[in-house]
Amino acid sequence: MTTALNPAWTAGITGGKGVAGVRYITGLSGSTSAGYFQDQAGSPVFMFGDTPWSIVYQAGADSGTYTYQQDMDYYTATRAAQGYNTLECNLLPNSSYASTEGQTWDGVKPFAGGVLPSGGLTSGYWARLDYLVASAAAQGITMFLNLMMTDDLAGPASTWSDTNFTTYGNLIATRYLSYPNIVWTIGDDYFGYNDPELSAILTGIRNAGDTLPISIETDTETTSRQYIGTPSHEQAWGYANANYQWCYSYNVSYLAVEYAYAEASPIPVVRGDGYYYGSGAADDKLLRNHLWWVIASGGRGFCGGYTDGGNGFFASGWRTGLTAGGEESSGSGSYQVHVSPAVAAYMKGLAGWWKLIPDTGNVFITAGRGTRATAYTEGAGSTPSYTGTADTYVAGSIAPDGSLAVIYFSEGVSTTITVNQSKMTTGYSAHWVDPANCAVTTGTAGGTYTKPAGANSAGDHDWVLVLSYP
Repeated sequence: MTTALNPAWTAGITGGKGVAGVRYITGLSGSTSAGYFQDQAGSPVFMFGDTPWSIVYQAGADSGTYTYQQDMDYYTATRAAQGYNTLECNLLPNSSYASTEGQTWDGVKPFAGGVLPSGGLTSGYWARLDYLVASAAAQGITMFLNLMMTDDLAGPASTWSDTNFTTYGNLIATRYLSYPNIVWTIGDDYFGYNDPELSAILTGIRNAGDTLPISIETDTETTSRQYIGTPSHEQAWGYANANYQWCYSYNVSYLAVEYAYAEASPIPVVRGDGYYYGSGAADDKLLRNHLWWVIASGGRGFCGGYTDGGNGFFASGWRTGLTAGGEESSGSGSYQVHVSPAVAAYMKGLAGWWKLIPDTGNVFITAGRGTRATAYTEGAGSTPSYTGTADTYVAGSIAPDGSLAVIYFSEGVSTTITVNQSKMTTGYSAHWVDPANCAVTTGTAGGTYTKPAGANSAGDHDWVLVLSYP
């Protein structure tokens, strides 16, 4: 099996050039509360993410039917066609995701020294990540590379010293300095027990001259900086080092976004983890709910594909999961095939979305918002089976200059809302947006709005209201 990069992907990718005309997330804007991801030209990018955790070391495991290169190319091309512009994966094979911990499915290990990075990186293993990053770049996809999952700390990296962690960070950053489509992430179900080790990795990265954004996924019902509902900044590593908020919650997704913005010095907010996509129409609907709650609350991105896990870690049948619905899926895949491409296209054309700030004080939406959800208990014990459709809160956000407002009426909302029109630019217009296919219907601008009585294109009763100028 060759490990050489496909020449079609290689041209122009290294050296920070990328592919002509293709946008990547390359950094963050300089602002705080209105911050956002931006591409190489400095233009805003809304993050649409998927999480093929084990693709680096499990691609090609489908009974030898396809090479890892073919699997990676199929994955990136399929997801790009579905509107995704980011993929998150972990770098080290741990027992939760690898068929054999510490190596690829076919026995290739990451380090020449066995489990320790002190021996250097093995070309056979890291050529797979090289190929994946390049394949993603060709499709306009940015890789959110998870440097060290919690499962890695208990598995492949359990015997490392702080020096090993620093060496590892330095080796990885040095190898990928020239790639244009990488953002760092770290953690996942992380409870704060290994901050020195994570800091050692970050030291190694920065010593290599790397300046890419980084964030951390902590434990359930948290942002990267704090427990949701407990504004005491208890996530020390994230508060000190995270450049963007990676919200992790099984609750309604507007809640985490609103809490993140309520900080004294907010940073760009994305919903990174939570309810896992399953199968069938119910999950198509719920994932759509979560996506629009994020957008209507001013979130800068949404990660919600989850094709890895119960479908066999890139073993037999995983390709069907990409279009049939996701993890352990036998469903219709409506969210991936129809909703995510439509919403991705709509967001690209929604001028000023990156200015939106959640209306947490009811200054803009002054009446009729319904009941705001309350926070779940944080930690591993709080993973409720949340159905979502009964939520009655009207999520909403507005740009400080009054040029745009986005309001989401979920299925459980039955009230008429009142808005303070003085917060909008004079002469604004109103449009109702179908949340499933983003078809737009012109409405009537005014001080009150009632959700349309009819069903949307998915046969459900959630709707989006967009107020904009001109």
